[in-house]
Amino acid sequence: MMIGKEYKFIIILLMIAIAVSEAATDIYIPSLPGLVAYLNSNEQTLSLTLSMGLFGFCVAAFIYGPLSDSLGRKKVIMFGMFIFTLGSFACSFSQNAYFLLFARFIQGLGIATPYVIGIAIVNDLYHEEQFSKIMSNIHMVVSISPAIAPILGGYIDHYFGWQMSFIIIGVIGFTLLLGFRFLPETHITKHLTPMSLRNILFNYRRLISNRMFMNYALISGITYAGIWCYISTIPFFLSMLSIKVTAYGYYHAVLVLACFIGTYINSRNVERYGVNKMLAGSIFLSAAGAVCLVLVTLLWQQAPKIICAAMAIYCIGMAGVFANATTRAMEVFRDIKGSASSALGCIECLVPAAFVCILGYFKSDTMLAPAIAILIAACSSLGLYLWLSFDNYRLSVKKIKPQKRQRAA
Repeated sequence: MMIGKEYKFIIILLMIAIAVSEAATDIYIPSLPGLVAYLNSNEQTLSLTLSMGLFGFCVAAFIYGPLSDSLGRKKVIMFGMFIFTLGSFACSFSQNAYFLLFARFIQGLGIATPYVIGIAIVNDLYHEEQFSKIMSNIHMVVSISPAIAPILGGYIDHYFGWQMSFIIIGVIGFTLLLGFRFLPETHITKHLTPMSLRNILFNYRRLISNRMFMNYALISGITYAGIWCYISTIPFFLSMLSIKVTAYGYYHAVLVLACFIGTYINSRNVERYGVNKMLAGSIFLSAAGAVCLVLVTLLWQQAPKIICAAMAIYCIGMAGVFANATTRAMEVFRDIKGSASSALGCIECLVPAAFVCILGYFKSDTMLAPAIAILIAACSSLGLYLWLSFDNYRLSVKKIKPQKRQRAA
């Protein structure tokens, strides 16, 4: 049994790794407008670098969980951090957009490691209330990272060039790789399970064919797609208005603050009102924010602060959707939580990546195209929730009718 100090070392190491992997994407977003000229490319192609990172995450998420159950956590997380470091340095050496797309995919394969394996490690060490407390602390660090990374990335790009952002991330990744050498194996050897492709595919088939799981997962993934539609286009919009690259991070920080507010509101009220009511309220709030964003974009096309404020409303609702849709999705299959978590993570990356890819074909001098995409995402989530609610109501009615007949007999 490991002592408390060793536990503390593991948790701190995981917090740093997750924060850095989160920052790997946010830190270079302010540089996207400048990369258009440097790489002799266009906005649509460079926006795809965000999607490629998400695609890499999606592919890796399916593999790392089952692999760590078979080989142990330490080997897999060290391999993933090596891939992450390699991908980060490769990004800094990019001389054309297509190599950057490839390098971002490789980096995405590594970004998935701290999330997937990190949660498994924490679950190995802690249970129930302690696990929840540790995960809350980790999520707090992760939510702070997106606020700081774009601000730092803007200044790094301004003074040292965009390559330095990836080099810094790569150096930190290599340092973490060295740190994970001292990580004790948390998955007990006798609990290691043989790697079986048949079992993995069978579990994922169960998940995908379950309508309730897929609906809740899609609600979370589609809502998440809304924020990525905004993130992939706002740097170019601000650049068109001649706003300095160093200012982007502050606009992004407003959205992170909105997510903080949404998380706080949900945590304070979920026990009182329940998961279903909080999920419904969050979805409706996101939809209201999306409607406001479209109206603001039509009325004040060149007002980034007002547009950011409207998007903040969407983000407040989005935070509640994440917490409650994930809770409902994970409750469907209690016997295969690892596979369910991996599938949920893949959907939450695959759907936003698809939205960003499609949005790239609609070039505009305003934020109207992404605003409409965000409205479509919000309405789709709302539609899925209403359909699921009606389906649950219909099933409950079917259960009540036989009971009434039995009583009458």
